[in-house]
Amino acid sequence: MKRSQQALAVGAAAGALAFLAAKRRGISLRKWLRVQADIAQIIVRNTSKDGNWRWSRLRELLFLASLERARRLEVAEADVVAPNDPDAVYRLHPLTHVRTQRQLSATSSKAMMALRMEADSKPVVTDLVLVGGGHAHVHVLRMLGMCPMPGVRITLITRDVETPYSGMLPGHVAGVYSRREAHIDLNKLARVARARLIAGEVTHIDSDAQLLHLKDGRPPLPYDVLSVNVGIAPSKPAAYVTPVKPIATFSVKWDALLSRLDDASSFRLVVVGGGAGGVELILAMVARVSHELTQRGRSTTCLSATLVARSSELLQGHAVGVRRLLTEAVRRKGIRVLLSHEAIETSTDNGEKILKCRHEGRMVQVPFDECAWCTQAAAPEFLSRSGLDVDDRGFLRTNLRLQCLQNNTPTRVYAAGDCSTVDGHPRPKAGVFAVMAGMALYHSASRGAAAPSRHRRASCPSDEF
Repeated sequence: MKRSQQALAVGAAAGALAFLAAKRRGISLRKWLRVQADIAQIIVRNTSKDGNWRWSRLRELLFLASLERARRLEVAEADVVAPNDPDAVYRLHPLTHVRTQRQLSATSSKAMMALRMEADSKPVVTDLVLVGGGHAHVHVLRMLGMCPMPGVRITLITRDVETPYSGMLPGHVAGVYSRREAHIDLNKLARVARARLIAGEVTHIDSDAQLLHLKDGRPPLPYDVLSVNVGIAPSKPAAYVTPVKPIATFSVKWDALLSRLDDASSFRLVVVGGGAGGVELILAMVARVSHELTQRGRSTTCLSATLVARSSELLQGHAVGVRRLLTEAVRRKGIRVLLSHEAIETSTDNGEKILKCRHEGRMVQVPFDECAWCTQAAAPEFLSRSGLDVDDRGFLRTNLRLQCLQNNTPTRVYAAGDCSTVDGHPRPKAGVFAVMAGMALYHSASRGAAAPSRHRRASCPSDEF
Protein backbone atom coordinates (compact mmCIF):
# COMPACT_ATOMS: atom_id res chain seq x y z
CA MET A 1 0.00 0.00 0.00
CA LYS A 2 1.37 3.40 -0.95
CA ARG A 3 2.07 6.08 1.65
CA SER A 4 -0.79 8.24 0.39
CA GLN A 5 -3.20 5.35 0.76
CA GLN A 6 -1.87 4.63 4.26
CA ALA A 7 -2.31 8.26 5.25
CA LEU A 8 -5.82 8.25 3.79
CA ALA A 9 -6.68 5.10 5.77
CA VAL A 10 -5.32 6.59 8.99
CA GLY A 11 -7.22 9.83 8.39
CA ALA A 12 -10.43 7.93 7.69
CA ALA A 13 -10.02 5.87 10.84
CA ALA A 14 -9.33 9.00 12.91
CA GLY A 15 -12.37 10.71 11.39
CA ALA A 16 -14.56 7.70 12.12
CA LEU A 17 -13.38 7.61 15.73
CA ALA A 18 -13.99 11.33 16.08
CA PHE A 19 -17.49 10.93 14.64
CA LEU A 20 -18.29 8.08 17.04
CA ALA A 21 -16.93 10.05 20.02
CA ALA A 22 -19.01 13.08 19.10
CA LYS A 23 -22.11 10.94 18.55
CA ARG A 24 -21.65 9.24 21.91
CA ARG A 25 -21.56 12.67 23.53
CA GLY A 26 -24.57 13.82 21.55
CA ILE A 27 -22.74 16.81 20.08
CA SER A 28 -21.86 17.75 16.52
CA LEU A 29 -18.60 16.62 14.98
CA ARG A 30 -17.67 20.26 14.30
CA LYS A 31 -18.03 21.21 17.96
CA TRP A 32 -16.08 18.13 19.08
CA LEU A 33 -13.21 18.97 16.71
CA ARG A 34 -13.28 22.59 17.88
CA VAL A 35 -12.77 21.54 21.49
CA GLN A 36 -9.86 19.29 20.50
CA ALA A 37 -8.25 22.11 18.51
CA ASP A 38 -8.62 24.58 21.40
CA ILE A 39 -7.01 22.13 23.83
CA ALA A 40 -4.13 21.52 21.42
CA GLN A 41 -3.53 25.28 21.24
CA ILE A 42 -3.53 25.53 25.03
CA ILE A 43 -0.93 22.77 25.28
CA VAL A 44 1.36 24.36 22.69
CA ARG A 45 0.97 27.86 24.14
CA ASN A 46 1.74 26.81 27.72
CA THR A 47 4.46 24.28 26.96
CA SER A 48 6.59 26.68 24.93
CA LYS A 49 7.94 29.97 26.23
CA ASP A 50 10.25 32.33 24.36
CA GLY A 51 10.59 29.66 21.68
CA ASN A 52 11.86 27.06 24.17
CA TRP A 53 9.94 23.92 25.03
CA ARG A 54 9.57 23.23 28.75
CA TRP A 55 9.41 19.45 28.68
CA SER A 56 9.47 19.25 32.49
CA ARG A 57 5.96 20.71 32.59
CA LEU A 58 4.54 18.68 29.72
CA ARG A 59 3.32 15.76 31.84
CA GLU A 60 1.49 18.00 34.27
CA LEU A 61 0.13 20.13 31.45
CA LEU A 62 -1.28 17.10 29.61
CA PHE A 63 -3.06 16.02 32.80
CA LEU A 64 -4.58 19.48 33.29
CA ALA A 65 -5.46 19.65 29.59
CA SER A 66 -7.35 16.37 29.88
CA LEU A 67 -9.42 17.86 32.70
CA GLU A 68 -10.14 20.98 30.68
CA ARG A 69 -11.06 18.88 27.61
CA ALA A 70 -13.52 16.84 29.68
CA ARG A 71 -15.04 20.01 31.12
CA ARG A 72 -15.52 21.63 27.72
CA LEU A 73 -17.09 18.49 26.25
CA GLU A 74 -19.46 18.31 29.22
CA VAL A 75 -20.46 21.94 28.65
CA ALA A 76 -21.03 21.25 24.94
CA GLU A 77 -23.14 18.20 25.78
CA ALA A 78 -25.21 20.15 28.28
CA ASP A 79 -25.73 22.94 25.73
CA VAL A 80 -27.34 20.42 23.38
CA VAL A 81 -29.69 19.07 26.06
CA ALA A 82 -30.59 22.45 27.59
CA PRO A 83 -29.53 25.42 25.42
CA ASN A 84 -28.82 28.72 27.24
CA ASP A 85 -28.99 27.04 30.64
CA PRO A 86 -25.63 27.55 32.40
CA ASP A 87 -26.62 25.24 35.27
CA ALA A 88 -27.43 22.25 33.07
CA VAL A 89 -23.84 20.98 33.10
CA TYR A 90 -23.95 20.62 36.89
CA ARG A 91 -27.11 18.56 36.72
CA LEU A 92 -25.81 16.27 33.97
CA HIS A 93 -22.24 16.01 35.28
CA PRO A 94 -22.15 16.66 39.03
CA LEU A 95 -18.77 17.18 40.70
CA THR A 96 -17.15 14.35 42.64
CA HIS A 97 -18.12 15.64 46.07
CA VAL A 98 -21.71 16.15 44.86
CA ARG A 99 -21.88 12.54 43.64
CA THR A 100 -20.43 11.38 46.96
CA GLN A 101 -23.02 13.41 48.85
CA ARG A 102 -25.84 11.97 46.75
CA GLN A 103 -24.62 8.42 47.29
CA LEU A 104 -24.42 8.98 51.03
CA SER A 105 -27.82 10.67 51.09
CA ALA A 106 -29.28 7.65 49.33
CA THR A 107 -27.96 5.41 52.11
CA SER A 108 -30.60 4.80 54.73
CA SER A 109 -30.10 5.81 58.35
CA LYS A 110 -30.34 2.16 59.31
CA ALA A 111 -27.48 1.24 56.98
CA MET A 112 -25.37 4.16 58.28
CA MET A 113 -26.01 3.09 61.86
CA ALA A 114 -25.01 -0.46 60.98
CA LEU A 115 -21.69 0.82 59.60
CA ARG A 116 -21.10 2.83 62.76
CA MET A 117 -21.91 -0.08 65.05
CA GLU A 118 -19.65 -2.39 63.07
CA ALA A 119 -16.79 0.11 63.30
CA ASP A 120 -17.30 0.62 67.04
CA SER A 121 -17.36 -3.12 67.72
CA LYS A 122 -13.88 -3.74 66.30
CA PRO A 123 -10.78 -3.47 68.51
CA VAL A 124 -8.46 -0.54 67.89
CA VAL A 125 -5.46 -1.65 65.84
CA THR A 126 -4.42 1.65 64.23
CA ASP A 127 -4.08 5.18 65.58
CA LEU A 128 -4.77 7.81 62.93
CA VAL A 129 -3.78 11.24 64.21
CA LEU A 130 -4.70 14.46 62.43
CA VAL A 131 -2.48 17.42 63.34
CA GLY A 132 -4.13 20.75 62.59
CA GLY A 133 -7.68 21.80 61.80
CA GLY A 134 -7.02 23.06 58.29
CA HIS A 135 -9.31 22.94 55.28
CA ALA A 136 -8.15 19.52 54.11
CA HIS A 137 -8.69 17.95 57.54
CA VAL A 138 -12.21 19.37 57.69
CA HIS A 139 -12.99 17.30 54.61
CA VAL A 140 -11.19 14.23 56.02
CA LEU A 141 -13.19 14.39 59.26
CA ARG A 142 -16.45 14.77 57.38
CA MET A 143 -15.73 11.73 55.23
CA LEU A 144 -14.60 9.65 58.20
CA GLY A 145 -17.85 10.52 59.95
CA MET A 146 -19.92 9.35 57.00
CA CYS A 147 -17.73 6.32 56.21
CA PRO A 148 -16.43 5.00 59.57
CA MET A 149 -13.34 2.79 59.53
CA PRO A 150 -13.35 -0.36 61.72
CA GLY A 151 -10.30 -0.74 63.95
CA VAL A 152 -9.10 2.83 63.50
CA ARG A 153 -9.00 5.32 66.36
CA ILE A 154 -9.02 8.93 65.16
CA THR A 155 -7.44 11.80 67.09
CA LEU A 156 -7.55 15.46 66.10
CA ILE A 157 -4.98 17.85 67.59
CA THR A 158 -5.77 21.49 66.90
CA ARG A 159 -4.87 24.80 68.46
CA ASP A 160 -8.17 26.40 67.45
CA VAL A 161 -11.41 24.54 68.04
CA GLU A 162 -13.19 26.96 65.71
CA THR A 163 -11.33 27.14 62.40
CA PRO A 164 -12.03 29.97 59.95
CA TYR A 165 -12.58 29.33 56.27
CA SER A 166 -9.98 31.48 54.50
CA GLY A 167 -12.16 32.09 51.45
CA MET A 168 -14.71 33.88 53.65
CA LEU A 169 -12.16 35.96 55.59
CA PRO A 170 -12.49 39.12 53.44
CA GLY A 171 -16.27 38.81 53.64
CA HIS A 172 -16.07 38.42 57.43
CA VAL A 173 -13.75 41.42 57.68
CA ALA A 174 -16.13 43.47 55.52
CA GLY A 175 -19.08 42.46 57.71
CA VAL A 176 -20.82 40.33 55.05
CA TYR A 177 -20.47 37.14 57.14
CA SER A 178 -20.74 36.80 60.89
CA ARG A 179 -18.05 35.02 62.86
CA ARG A 180 -20.27 31.96 63.18
CA GLU A 181 -20.89 31.82 59.42
CA ALA A 182 -17.18 32.10 58.59
CA HIS A 183 -15.94 29.52 61.12
CA ILE A 184 -16.23 25.73 61.30
CA ASP A 185 -16.87 24.09 64.68
CA LEU A 186 -14.28 21.31 64.85
CA ASN A 187 -15.73 20.05 68.12
CA LYS A 188 -19.00 19.09 66.40
CA LEU A 189 -17.16 17.69 63.40
CA ALA A 190 -14.93 15.57 65.63
CA ARG A 191 -17.99 14.14 67.39
CA VAL A 192 -19.48 13.18 64.03
CA ALA A 193 -16.26 11.36 63.12
CA ARG A 194 -15.99 9.80 66.63
CA ALA A 195 -12.57 11.42 66.91
CA ARG A 196 -10.78 12.36 70.10
CA LEU A 197 -10.24 16.13 70.19
CA ILE A 198 -7.12 17.54 71.83
CA ALA A 199 -7.04 21.33 72.05
CA GLY A 200 -3.30 21.77 71.88
CA GLU A 201 -0.33 22.51 69.69
CA VAL A 202 2.29 20.09 68.39
CA THR A 203 5.86 21.30 68.93
CA HIS A 204 7.80 18.32 67.58
CA ILE A 205 7.25 15.26 65.39
CA ASP A 206 9.53 12.34 66.26
CA SER A 207 9.14 10.43 63.00
CA ASP A 208 11.55 7.67 64.09
CA ALA A 209 9.73 6.86 67.33
CA GLN A 210 6.33 7.84 65.85
CA LEU A 211 5.60 10.22 68.71
CA LEU A 212 4.06 13.69 68.83
CA HIS A 213 5.31 16.15 71.46
CA LEU A 214 2.78 18.75 72.53
CA LYS A 215 3.03 22.17 74.10
CA ASP A 216 2.50 22.82 77.83
CA GLY A 217 4.27 19.67 79.01
CA ARG A 218 1.66 17.15 77.90
CA PRO A 219 2.84 13.54 77.52
CA PRO A 220 3.89 12.45 74.00
CA LEU A 221 1.15 10.97 71.83
CA PRO A 222 1.95 7.88 69.69
CA TYR A 223 0.63 7.42 66.19
CA ASP A 224 0.56 4.76 63.49
CA VAL A 225 -0.60 6.99 60.64
CA LEU A 226 -0.16 10.76 60.80
CA SER A 227 -1.71 13.52 58.70
CA VAL A 228 -0.45 17.12 58.91
CA ASN A 229 -2.51 20.14 57.87
CA VAL A 230 -1.27 22.98 60.10
CA GLY A 231 -1.07 25.86 57.65
CA ILE A 232 1.73 28.42 57.79
CA ALA A 233 3.27 30.99 60.13
CA PRO A 234 4.16 34.68 59.59
CA SER A 235 7.31 35.02 57.50
CA LYS A 236 8.57 38.16 59.24
CA PRO A 237 6.99 38.50 62.70
CA ALA A 238 7.39 42.06 63.93
CA ALA A 239 6.19 44.02 66.91
CA TYR A 240 2.93 45.97 66.70
CA VAL A 241 1.71 44.20 63.53
CA THR A 242 -1.11 41.69 63.06
CA PRO A 243 -0.16 38.80 60.75
CA VAL A 244 -3.00 37.55 58.56
CA LYS A 245 -1.67 33.99 58.94
CA PRO A 246 -2.69 32.12 60.99
CA ILE A 247 -6.17 33.30 60.11
CA ALA A 248 -7.75 32.27 63.42
CA THR A 249 -5.48 34.66 65.32
CA PHE A 250 -6.16 37.48 62.87
CA SER A 251 -9.92 37.01 63.18
CA VAL A 252 -9.79 37.47 66.95
CA LYS A 253 -7.57 40.56 66.69
CA TRP A 254 -9.81 42.06 64.03
CA ASP A 255 -12.80 41.86 66.36
CA ALA A 256 -10.73 43.61 69.04
CA LEU A 257 -9.66 46.28 66.55
CA LEU A 258 -13.26 47.18 65.71
CA SER A 259 -14.00 47.79 69.38
CA ARG A 260 -11.38 50.58 69.38
CA LEU A 261 -13.33 52.67 66.90
CA ASP A 262 -15.31 54.25 69.72
CA ASP A 263 -12.28 56.45 70.36
CA ALA A 264 -12.68 59.90 68.84
CA SER A 265 -9.11 60.00 67.46
CA SER A 266 -8.14 59.38 63.83
CA PHE A 267 -7.45 55.86 62.63
CA ARG A 268 -4.47 55.02 60.39
CA LEU A 269 -4.65 51.62 58.77
CA VAL A 270 -1.72 49.99 56.94
CA VAL A 271 -1.67 46.67 55.06
CA VAL A 272 1.67 45.20 53.94
CA GLY A 273 1.42 43.04 50.81
CA GLY A 274 0.64 43.93 47.21
CA GLY A 275 -0.70 40.52 46.19
CA ALA A 276 -4.31 39.46 45.77
CA GLY A 277 -4.67 38.81 49.51
CA GLY A 278 -3.40 42.23 50.53
CA VAL A 279 -5.52 44.10 47.99
CA GLU A 280 -8.68 42.18 48.86
CA LEU A 281 -8.03 42.58 52.58
CA ILE A 282 -7.50 46.34 52.57
CA LEU A 283 -10.63 46.88 50.46
CA ALA A 284 -12.64 44.80 52.95
CA MET A 285 -11.12 46.57 55.96
CA VAL A 286 -11.79 50.04 54.57
CA ALA A 287 -15.39 49.08 53.75
CA ARG A 288 -16.01 47.71 57.26
CA VAL A 289 -14.30 50.52 59.17
CA SER A 290 -16.12 53.15 57.08
CA HIS A 291 -19.44 51.45 57.82
CA GLU A 292 -18.68 51.21 61.55
CA LEU A 293 -17.69 54.88 61.71
CA THR A 294 -20.90 55.87 59.95
CA GLN A 295 -22.92 53.76 62.38
CA ARG A 296 -21.25 55.60 65.24
CA GLY A 297 -22.09 58.96 63.73
CA ARG A 298 -18.46 59.76 62.92
CA SER A 299 -17.00 61.10 59.69
CA THR A 300 -15.01 58.69 57.53
CA THR A 301 -12.38 61.42 57.01
CA CYS A 302 -10.72 60.27 60.22
CA LEU A 303 -9.78 57.01 58.43
CA SER A 304 -6.64 56.83 56.32
CA ALA A 305 -5.55 53.60 54.63
CA THR A 306 -2.18 52.73 53.09
CA LEU A 307 -1.18 49.69 51.06
CA VAL A 308 2.55 48.91 51.08
CA ALA A 309 3.91 46.69 48.30
CA ARG A 310 7.48 45.58 47.61
CA SER A 311 6.68 45.05 43.91
CA SER A 312 6.55 47.80 41.31
CA GLU A 313 2.85 47.12 40.65
CA LEU A 314 -0.05 45.51 42.43
CA LEU A 315 -1.07 41.90 41.77
CA GLN A 316 2.01 40.88 39.86
CA GLY A 317 1.47 37.62 37.99
CA HIS A 318 -2.24 38.23 37.45
CA ALA A 319 -3.93 39.12 34.19
CA VAL A 320 -3.58 42.70 32.96
CA GLY A 321 -7.32 43.29 33.15
CA VAL A 322 -7.50 42.05 36.74
CA ARG A 323 -4.61 44.30 37.78
CA ARG A 324 -6.20 47.31 36.13
CA LEU A 325 -9.65 46.80 37.66
CA LEU A 326 -8.41 46.21 41.20
CA THR A 327 -5.89 49.04 41.04
CA GLU A 328 -8.72 51.38 40.04
CA ALA A 329 -10.86 50.02 42.89
CA VAL A 330 -8.08 50.69 45.40
CA ARG A 331 -7.54 54.25 44.24
CA ARG A 332 -11.30 54.88 44.04
CA LYS A 333 -11.55 54.09 47.76
CA GLY A 334 -8.91 56.71 48.51
CA ILE A 335 -6.30 54.15 49.58
CA ARG A 336 -2.72 55.39 49.41
CA VAL A 337 -0.50 52.93 47.52
CA LEU A 338 3.26 52.76 48.13
CA LEU A 339 4.90 50.66 45.41
CA SER A 340 8.51 49.43 45.51
CA HIS A 341 8.50 49.84 49.29
CA GLU A 342 9.99 46.89 51.19
CA ALA A 343 8.75 46.68 54.78
CA ILE A 344 11.77 46.22 57.05
CA GLU A 345 10.72 46.66 60.68
CA THR A 346 8.41 48.48 63.06
CA SER A 347 9.26 50.77 65.96
CA THR A 348 7.78 53.45 68.17
CA ASP A 349 8.59 57.14 68.41
CA ASN A 350 7.05 58.99 71.36
CA GLY A 351 4.28 56.41 71.54
CA GLU A 352 3.56 56.51 67.80
CA LYS A 353 3.92 53.23 65.90
CA ILE A 354 5.99 53.46 62.72
CA LEU A 355 6.59 51.06 59.84
CA LYS A 356 10.05 51.48 58.30
CA CYS A 357 10.32 50.72 54.58
CA ARG A 358 13.21 50.73 52.13
CA HIS A 359 12.52 52.64 48.92
CA GLU A 360 15.16 53.37 46.27
CA GLY A 361 17.99 53.07 48.79
CA ARG A 362 16.48 55.27 51.46
CA MET A 363 14.30 54.61 54.50
CA VAL A 364 10.69 55.75 54.49
CA GLN A 365 8.61 55.93 57.68
CA VAL A 366 4.89 55.13 57.58
CA PRO A 367 3.01 55.90 60.83
CA PHE A 368 0.08 53.63 61.68
CA ASP A 369 -2.42 52.69 64.35
CA GLU A 370 -3.04 49.19 63.02
CA CYS A 371 -0.87 47.23 60.58
CA ALA A 372 -1.91 43.94 58.93
CA TRP A 373 0.91 41.75 57.57
CA CYS A 374 -0.25 39.97 54.40
CA THR A 375 2.99 38.85 52.79
CA GLN A 376 4.30 35.38 51.89
CA ALA A 377 4.32 33.28 55.05
CA ALA A 378 6.82 30.67 56.25
CA ALA A 379 6.62 27.05 57.34
CA PRO A 380 6.13 26.23 61.04
CA GLU A 381 9.54 25.66 62.62
CA PHE A 382 8.76 22.22 64.07
CA LEU A 383 8.40 20.71 60.58
CA SER A 384 12.11 21.10 59.80
CA ARG A 385 12.99 19.30 63.06
CA SER A 386 10.76 16.32 62.36
CA GLY A 387 13.32 14.26 60.46
CA LEU A 388 11.05 14.34 57.41
CA ASP A 389 12.26 15.80 54.13
CA VAL A 390 11.52 19.50 53.64
CA ASP A 391 12.11 21.83 50.70
CA ASP A 392 14.39 24.87 50.71
CA ARG A 393 11.72 26.94 52.50
CA GLY A 394 11.04 24.39 55.23
CA PHE A 395 7.77 22.94 53.91
CA LEU A 396 7.19 19.18 54.01
CA ARG A 397 7.92 17.37 50.76
CA THR A 398 5.28 14.90 49.58
CA ASN A 399 4.76 12.67 46.56
CA LEU A 400 1.62 12.61 44.42
CA ARG A 401 -0.04 10.37 47.03
CA LEU A 402 0.54 13.13 49.60
CA GLN A 403 2.95 10.89 51.53
CA CYS A 404 5.74 12.76 53.29
CA LEU A 405 9.23 11.64 52.36
CA GLN A 406 12.10 10.66 54.62
CA ASN A 407 15.39 10.34 52.77
CA ASN A 408 13.26 10.33 49.59
CA THR A 409 11.34 7.28 50.87
CA PRO A 410 7.52 7.45 51.33
CA THR A 411 6.34 7.21 54.95
CA ARG A 412 3.04 6.74 56.78
CA VAL A 413 2.93 10.47 57.36
CA TYR A 414 0.72 12.52 55.04
CA ALA A 415 0.44 16.26 54.53
CA ALA A 416 -1.66 18.71 52.53
CA GLY A 417 -2.31 22.40 52.34
CA ASP A 418 0.06 25.30 52.94
CA CYS A 419 2.45 23.32 55.16
CA SER A 420 3.53 21.00 52.34
CA THR A 421 4.75 21.00 48.75
CA VAL A 422 4.11 18.21 46.26
CA ASP A 423 7.37 17.31 44.53
CA GLY A 424 7.40 18.68 41.01
CA HIS A 425 4.11 20.57 41.49
CA PRO A 426 4.73 23.79 43.47
CA ARG A 427 1.63 25.83 44.20
CA PRO A 428 0.93 29.21 45.84
CA LYS A 429 0.14 29.04 49.54
CA ALA A 430 -3.60 29.49 49.26
CA GLY A 431 -6.45 27.76 51.08
CA VAL A 432 -8.20 26.77 47.85
CA PHE A 433 -5.51 24.16 47.16
CA ALA A 434 -5.99 22.65 50.62
CA VAL A 435 -9.72 22.38 49.94
CA MET A 436 -9.07 20.61 46.64
CA ALA A 437 -6.59 18.26 48.32
CA GLY A 438 -9.13 17.20 50.95
CA MET A 439 -10.55 14.19 49.09
CA ALA A 440 -7.10 13.02 47.93
CA LEU A 441 -5.81 13.27 51.51
CA TYR A 442 -8.81 11.31 52.79
CA HIS A 443 -8.26 8.51 50.27
CA SER A 444 -4.53 8.27 50.95
CA ALA A 445 -4.64 8.53 54.76
CA SER A 446 -7.65 6.22 55.17
CA ARG A 447 -6.20 3.58 52.88
CA GLY A 448 -2.88 3.86 54.66
CA ALA A 449 -4.63 3.32 57.99
CA ALA A 450 -6.74 0.42 56.73
CA ALA A 451 -4.03 -1.42 54.79
CA PRO A 452 -0.50 0.01 54.87
CA SER A 453 0.68 -2.03 51.90
CA ARG A 454 -2.29 -1.17 49.74
CA HIS A 455 -1.66 0.99 46.70
CA ARG A 456 -2.69 4.60 47.27
CA ARG A 457 -4.14 6.83 44.61
CA ALA A 458 -1.87 9.42 43.01
CA SER A 459 -3.33 12.91 42.81
CA CYS A 460 -1.89 15.75 40.77
CA PRO A 461 -2.65 19.02 42.61
CA SER A 462 -4.92 21.49 40.88
CA ASP A 463 -3.30 24.34 38.97
CA GLU A 464 -6.17 26.82 39.22
CA PHE A 465 -7.83 28.85 42.00
